[in-house]
Amino acid sequence: MGATASCPSSASAAAHPRLVVTHGGTTAHPAVYDGHGRTVAGITVEANHVIVENYRVTRPKAPGIEITGDDITVRNNTVTSPHGGDGDGMRFFGDDLKIQHNTVRGASNPHTFDFTIRDNNCETLKASQALMFEDVQHVTIVHNTFAAPTDHAIGLAIHSTSAPVRGNRTNPRVRYEVGIDASSRPGYRGPKGAALSDRSRPGPAPVRSGLRRREIP
Repeated sequence: MGATASCPSSASAAAHPRLVVTHGGTTAHPAVYDGHGRTVAGITVEANHVIVENYRVTRPKAPGIEITGDDITVRNNTVTSPHGGDGDGMRFFGDDLKIQHNTVRGASNPHTFDFTIRDNNCETLKASQALMFEDVQHVTIVHNTFAAPTDHAIGLAIHSTSAPVRGNRTNPRVRYEVGIDASSRPGYRGPKGAALSDRSRPGPAPVRSGLRRREIP
């Protein structure tokens, strides 16, 4: 199927190597990689027309799941305690990405950018927000659960315009669901957003992970 395994140095990582997908399918017949609950030390996809589902990603070197390609679905996966680097649980580059029913736990710096996210669960996050979007238009954020008591659940910045946000559930200690800057307010459809300050934004790499300027239906 075009999947290989990398060889991390630690014994535990070697027992559950990182899944690396380099061959995809077609629009009509995507390549399906079903983990059936298997544990891996991370997932890297470098292909188009791929479905990755039902994996447990345990203590991966960050990012836990990294996607580069178009027409990719990532669903029903669990990422636990990514470490090193920027600590991202997931990172994406491409168009027509579907991120559905995933769980990320224990991410120390979980800024993941510029994609449509639906029916996911974000837990135990140590950051100003669980999701941060920059320079992405028509991003849709619906029916997610934000279990951690972050300052706000979602950040929209740097012309992240025309974003519908609805049906999400947040920890009662979240101050407000959406933080949004002035440049991102045109076309925004969602709960009242509080002003997003520079302190709420991620570090020096503003588009280090992202599906740019694309809405996923």
